Amino acid sequence: MIGQPGTYTRDVPIDLPEATSLPVCELERVNERLIDHGARVLIFIFETGCTATLSDRELEHADRAAHYAIIARGILPAAADRISDVRHQILATLRARRPAASSKPEIIDGGQLTGKLGIGGPGDREPLQPKPYSRPPAGMAIDIQF
Repeated sequence: MIGQPGTYTRDVPIDLPEATSLPVCELERVNERLIDHGARVLIFIFETGCTATLSDRELEHADRAAHYAIIARGILPAAADRISDVRHQILATLRARRPAASSKPEIIDGGQLTGKLGIGGPGDREPLQPKPYSRPPAGMAIDIQF
């Protein structure tokens, strides 16, 4: 019966991989400036390559710190490339966490379409109409001389 589909035996040891935990960044310190915390988070991402355990707020602070690091004077091109790669990783993580905006218009009760453009949605204004051009009659022109 061993080896037949739908059967199993308890005598065969199962090799399971050891449970590994993801690295966790240190929390924001008391009286720490946001840019300093962002720099620490950026260093954490450089060292571990892990963005899964970071909050959106921490990722945004790290992105800001990376922006300041790239625009610094005297930065080597290789360092700027590495920082740019980490920024792309941060932004990809943030983009993946945000809910996708529906590109299909939705039909509401009144039959009006709503969607990305907000056509017919609450708060929409009526379309602007151009004002008609009016020119005063020929005899009404004012001649001003100095």
